[in-house]
Amino acid sequence: MTLVFPDENNLVDVSNLRQVPDHQEVFAHKTTNLSLIVEILDGVDKKECQDALVYHFADVSDINEAKVQVTDKRTVNVDDIEHVADAAILSASQAAAKFNEKQAENATVLMALLRVPSKTADVLITLNNPPSDTTLEKFEATIKTFKIADMSIFAD
Repeated sequence: MTLVFPDENNLVDVSNLRQVPDHQEVFAHKTTNLSLIVEILDGVDKKECQDALVYHFADVSDINEAKVQVTDKRTVNVDDIEHVADAAILSASQAAAKFNEKQAENATVLMALLRVPSKTADVLITLNNPPSDTTLEKFEATIKTFKIADMSIFAD
């Protein structure tokens, strides 16, 4: 998979620092709290892509014990992304404790879901703590650079 990300030269592959699950790629910014996570998940039984995205977002929020509020969501035209049938993005604010700390920190989250029906898979892309000038439109433009280079990364 590939994704063109602004300021990608300042991202560090977290798997070089700690263990990352096989279904994830995690990148952290060298000097800020920004992180980018790409996950391959089992597709969920939701007809509408936005509903599936909200489902995945709620699941991640529950795991992180975060208090969240979705501020915007929309579908994304992915006609130019091979193997992807539908996509949706959302923006949200969340309060969650990091690294087993007790104090919750406020963060902005941008999340995208790209559905790969031929593999019954959902690709979830999460951007935590984006720069303040990162709009949902800019995030959508980044998502539209997504490509699946090799379908063998998906389980059969």
